Amino acid sequence: TYKLVFVGRLIKGKSIIKIVKAIINLKNVTLTIYGDGPEREKIEKLIKFYNVKKKIKLNGFHDNLKILKELNKFDAFIAYHKFYEFPKTLIEAINYRLPIILNKDPSENLEEFKKLKIIWTDGTVNSYKKKIINLANHKYDINLMVKNNYNQVQRFFRNNQNNYD
Repeated sequence: TYKLVFVGRLIKGKSIIKIVKAIINLKNVTLTIYGDGPEREKIEKLIKFYNVKKKIKLNGFHDNLKILKELNKFDAFIAYHKFYEFPKTLIEAINYRLPIILNKDPSENLEEFKKLKIIWTDGTVNSYKKKIINLANHKYDINLMVKNNYNQVQRFFRNNQNNYD
């Protein structure tokens, strides 16, 4: 089983409904969701409607330290967001050497993203599904991807440390 994880607030700008819909019919793929927010009820209804409680686990809010201890149990980090930012959850996933599936949006032009090897989707259900299948079937050089991402994030934040003091 290929295990995906999402960590973040369950809000419209980070809605994972398309991700949930993408994995409903995928065999041997699970999704664990850490987070809470106004979109939770919609996600619960989808999980119930498609009868995928064993496939999609909605954990709600958890302490960050607990989540960090769990990240090494997953095969990849998956997210959707519409904000012009570099999410902290991506840094955490990269530090745990997880490949990342993410929708293209304005933030892909941020300096932090420029040298990362992200598996970009166009944000549609079919695009997520295709990227998940390819990743689970080892169509990407995961070792190269996660090593590059780890090194790039370390270098970027080390070089820009004074900007955050």
